[in-house]
Amino acid sequence: MKRLMLAAAGAALMGASSMACAIGVGVKASTLGTGVELGLPISDRFVARAAMNKYSQDDSQTIDGIDYTADLELKSTAAFLDWHPFKGTFHVTLGYVNGASQLVGSATPTGQFTVGNTTLDGSTYPVTLHTTIDLGSGPYVGLGWGNLPASGFGFTFEVGAVQQGAPEVTLTKSGDSMNLISQQDIDQEEQNMQNDLNEYELYPVVALGISYGF
Repeated sequence: MKRLMLAAAGAALMGASSMACAIGVGVKASTLGTGVELGLPISDRFVARAAMNKYSQDDSQTIDGIDYTADLELKSTAAFLDWHPFKGTFHVTLGYVNGASQLVGSATPTGQFTVGNTTLDGSTYPVTLHTTIDLGSGPYVGLGWGNLPASGFGFTFEVGAVQQGAPEVTLTKSGDSMNLISQQDIDQEEQNMQNDLNEYELYPVVALGISYGF
């Protein structure tokens, strides 16, 4: 009996050691950007993950009737806890995404445009508007398939959302030598833009990746 207990204890210790040494790395393409992540099992049902994402792209946006040429830069770090209720690839994920993403744009209208309560003709009175939209950070909830620390190569898929709060807008101007657009107009236009974005408090996440565990 004593030998049997020692053997069982040794097997359990070897299993725990094996689990502690298991680790997984992965690369992903997602709506958060292109990312790398590291996974470490806590038990046979729970896995902790850390991720870093980045992506940039030139874009164009029409906000409150004004066309902006914009540069979208997605940057974030994240920590996740995966729960595998059936000890398989399906998992429920809770986590937090720390975002530093921005959309930085500028517009020099060539036709008639309105800022706040002032309407101008851009061909006669050239003015450049500069806007910065900051995306926030927040908790994450998602569902996925795949097990990052699983031995060998594998695929991962995940859908979820970040409760980031409404994006924050900042608007400034340049080139208005005659000061035709007042600060009150700028403040009003900024608020109009903010009102357009207030409904986007949830940031959707769809991710597809490749993982390797060893």
